Formats: sequence, C-alpha cells, structure tokens
Amino acid sequence: MALTLVGVLLLVVAAVYVTEPARSLPGVLGHIKFNGHNLRRANARRPLHGVAAFIVAVVFFVLAYFTYSWKSAPPDAGNA
Repeated sequence: MALTLVGVLLLVVAAVYVTEPARSLPGVLGHIKFNGHNLRRANARRPLHGVAAFIVAVVFFVLAYFTYSWKSAPPDAGNA
C-alpha cells in the first residue's frame, strides 16, 4: 500500500514539474524566484525532472506489484 501511495505521489510531482514554470513550483520542488536576473530560469519548465519522477513512480508501481502479488506456495501438509 505504501509503495503504491509513493508512486501516486510521484506521478503528481511529475505532472507538476511538467506543467508549471519554475517560478510557480512549491519550495520543496525547487522554486526559483524572479529577481530581475533570472527571468529565463524562472519561466522555464523542468521536463527532465518530470520524466525522472515518472520513471521512479513506475519503478515504485512495479515494486508494489511484485510485493503484493507475489505469494509463496502454502506448505504441503501431506509430505511431512
């Protein structure tokens, strides 16, 4: 459950990175303030960060799949 939740959270982060310019990002995601000198950086988007967050989210979903669907075989009581 926790792996899936982290994967969903990373998908949201990836969407925010791809759709929002750097000046609109929350502080924990790398907010860049415009002070007159870095207009280009403040207006830029972060697609590589978004792709990286998406890839990590897919990894978490794969881990969640294997964690929750992998079931060991029940012990065979007849061979004891």
